[in-house]
Amino acid sequence: MLTCKNLRLKRGDFSLEVTLDLEAGERVALMAPSGEGKSTLIEGLAGLLAAQSGVLLAGSQDITQLTPHKRPLAVLFQEGNLFDHLSATGNCALVGAKKHESLPLLERVGLLDVANKPAAQLSGGQRQRASLVRALLQKKPYLILDEPFSALDSESRALCHALLKEQSDMGILFATHDPRDTDSLATRTLTLREGRVALSPRT
Repeated sequence: MLTCKNLRLKRGDFSLEVTLDLEAGERVALMAPSGEGKSTLIEGLAGLLAAQSGVLLAGSQDITQLTPHKRPLAVLFQEGNLFDHLSATGNCALVGAKKHESLPLLERVGLLDVANKPAAQLSGGQRQRASLVRALLQKKPYLILDEPFSALDSESRALCHALLKEQSDMGILFATHDPRDTDSLATRTLTLREGRVALSPRT
């Protein structure tokens, strides 16, 4: 379980204090109006923004002070950050995935036909799906996604939802503004407003 206990994050004059937990198999939607702390929370979990106080635990391990690459989290920001000169399979190889591991997942999200094209030649939606596959292939126990479906059409969105629903050994937190994502994918919803967190109960 990933657990935040009174984790206080601060950016400029804005501060956010978070208490929540994320279990394996849960898919928590993060809903927040613009400027209410979504990026602050994601960067704090990722280790890109230092906590002012509180604690972040992965199981019984305190990871509050760990650097980003040492945390048991895969984090996908909205830009995706693919290397343009590499193909989708090449970008996946950067996290240690072999083609026999990446190609089935790329096929699941409708990218098999373009898997060997340079990322620079892919559309925004294709890049987003390739970035999602690369994040999954990191095989971390927790996955944090920032607007991962914003550039997708309905068919591509459904393919990604189906793939994420199968990750029963992974806790997933994803930011979205689209009710299609919460209705189809979320098992719980977290909302941020005025520096406060509300997390819906497990059902």
